Amino acid sequence: MRAELAAALAALALAARVAPAAEVDRLPLADDRGALTDAALEALLAPAEFADELFTHTSAGDEAQYSLDVAADGAQVTAALAPSRIRWPSKGGVPATVRAEGLVLEAARPGIKLEELESVTVLWVLRPLGQVFSPRAAFELAVVEAQVRSAPGGETLFAYEEEQAPPRCRAAAAPGAPRCALTGVGKEARALAVDPEGRLLALAIGGLKPRVEMYALSSDLKLAWTALFPPSAGGVVEVAFSTDGRWVVALTGDGRIHRLDAATGGLHLAIPSRGRAARSIPPGRAVAVAGEAGEVTVWNLADGTIGWRLPPRDLRGPVDRLAASGNGARFATLEYDAARTVVRVWEIARRRMVAQIEVDPYAVADLALDETGGRLFVSHERDGLLAVDLAASGDRAVPRRFGGDAGARCRSRLQWLASASVLSCAVKEGVIELSADGRLRAELAAGGEESDWIVGAALDGAHTAAVGGGRLLIWIDAAGPAGGADGKRAGR
Repeated sequence: MRAELAAALAALALAARVAPAAEVDRLPLADDRGALTDAALEALLAPAEFADELFTHTSAGDEAQYSLDVAADGAQVTAALAPSRIRWPSKGGVPATVRAEGLVLEAARPGIKLEELESVTVLWVLRPLGQVFSPRAAFELAVVEAQVRSAPGGETLFAYEEEQAPPRCRAAAAPGAPRCALTGVGKEARALAVDPEGRLLALAIGGLKPRVEMYALSSDLKLAWTALFPPSAGGVVEVAFSTDGRWVVALTGDGRIHRLDAATGGLHLAIPSRGRAARSIPPGRAVAVAGEAGEVTVWNLADGTIGWRLPPRDLRGPVDRLAASGNGARFATLEYDAARTVVRVWEIARRRMVAQIEVDPYAVADLALDETGGRLFVSHERDGLLAVDLAASGDRAVPRRFGGDAGARCRSRLQWLASASVLSCAVKEGVIELSADGRLRAELAAGGEESDWIVGAALDGAHTAAVGGGRLLIWIDAAGPAGGADGKRAGR
């Protein structure tokens, strides 16, 4: 990252932004030097936070002509715009790009002649979408409006207007379809969590503007508040609610735990740590934090004291994943080094290890424990979903494939839903839910594939969320934990 961009980000981390106005503000995209303005940069880093800001940019001269395609069919002139031909502003060497191609324009009046288009300007109105990282790092925008104007007179000759976006949430949805969908969410999301009662959703965001975004799961999926962290924090890597819903805990890449008021975002407590993964322990009074050297610390959230600390063991690699049983009696750790990968299960009350299972190196995506911690689930990058009965012994206490063909698709994030006795599993197409006996209980379709959806669910068993590719999706089950009888949850 260039020094110019790093300096701009540091300034943004310290600057206070005024809350977005009720009406959409239109601000310049570029400054006098042709670089992205600070306001545009901040909106591109956090598009959901500044959803009520649009940005304008004017193309003139050869640039305007190069972006304009004109054709004449008899006396009728048609026109289209190609935003990909524009050299958009950049910041610190990271360019802006526009997601659009071949925008068909409407004539502002009849009888427009070709010669009127020989000298024009193009006014672009753009909506920030966020960052993209492939095939190269860039800031992405979408065209909301465009006007081709005569020069020097300024008369609008042709215009484009984006179709009105559908509402974020619908009153009802077909079985398996999301009830709410929000685009423009940060593509650098690292984790999400839904509060126990399905009222709030927290996103952990890494990237150039580390933050926690809190959404109200209401009819419009509204951004409730944002907590910002300096770029030096290393991004927000984990987020978890206390089981009573009072607090949300964020773990930053520098290892510090931040306990925030879930309703307001106010910071109540900051705990120095050396963590890289975190998991709330039911009933929400403690959080387990795993460190780079393989240690695990169980912190009491009320006062920031240590309840239990496991020192690094024989493996010298980090603990990469944590899971907790629904009743808070046990938690599991995923540990690895260059030679092997081990899952260990711990009993909190007696402070002892109850099981150790070795799995293939570097092939585990996530862990989950059932309500009592008697069964361990492992999502495996090659073999799909595996399960281990921890009460068994010998050959019976080894990972075995679980869930049949549906379980074979589970190669990503897992979560046990205690209220519904359901295992939630991220797949490319969205989310699937498996009952305790391995049967497919529900399929929640995202309407598009992503390589790694991040999934979270509320303890009420009725709210499931997924984020991926800049989209946030919410499924709502009106029937609650009982669900539907046809394998797809009723009311979603």
